[in-house]
Order: sequence, then structure tokens, then C-alpha cells
Amino acid sequence: MKRKKLLIQIGVIIIFCAILIILIRLPHLFLKENKEVTKNYPFTQEGIKQALKTIKDPEIDLNIVDLGLIRNIQIEKNNKVKVSIIFTTPLCPLNKFIAKQIEGTVKANFDVTEVEVNVDNSISWNMDMMTEEGKKKLEEYLK
Repeated sequence: MKRKKLLIQIGVIIIFCAILIILIRLPHLFLKENKEVTKNYPFTQEGIKQALKTIKDPEIDLNIVDLGLIRNIQIEKNNKVKVSIIFTTPLCPLNKFIAKQIEGTVKANFDVTEVEVNVDNSISWNMDMMTEEGKKKLEEYLK
């Protein structure tokens, strides 16, 4: 009888863990990767920023540049690109997805040897970091 009770408890724990894993991964099933490749952007900080405007925050449908998430772009020797980014919240489950999108977009649009995406957790995002265009789009989105 004890063994049967123990097996039932283990089964319940396994089912609970499986459901938890599915719930954590669920948003990722509906995300679309950024497939826009033009190669028409100049290989400058501004050109990289323009390419990154094709990446949208999946939750509010605004691009990451106008949201003010991109803090710094560096082009180093040997065509290595470093992108510093913050997120609207450090606990967002899509942070890794967006960082991967940045890396993929830069690699797809520019002849680079390496892309390094650094998350800056030393500052907190706020709406003042958004561009004017981003603020207008957010206002329209919230209507």
C-alpha cells in the first residue's frame, strides 16, 4: 500500500513538472523569428540600429530600438560587433529570444565575424528611454 501511494505521488510530481515546463515554453511556440535580410544597411552604428529596428518586442509589437532597449553598439576590429541591451524587466522570459534575434539579424545583414550581445542589468528601463516615434507607436497600441 505504501509503495502504491509513493508511486502515485511520484507520478503527480512528474505530471506537475511536465505541465510547468510546457507553460514556461508556451510563449516561445508562438514567436516569429526575424527573417528580414536586406544587406542594404551601411556597416555603421546607425546602419546596425536600422537593421535592429526589424526586431519587435513580441509582447507589445514595438521594435527594440524605439523601445530604447539598445543602449550601445560598437564595431571593433575584424568586424566584431558588440551590442549592449537592457530589457523592460530582467525577469522577462523572452530576454534570451530577443538577444538571439539581435545576433541573428546582425549576422544576416552584415559581414561580421562575431556578434556579442551584452545585457546591461546596471540600469532599469523606463519610458523616457523610448524614442519619440516609439512613444507615439505605444500610445497608438494602447488605444
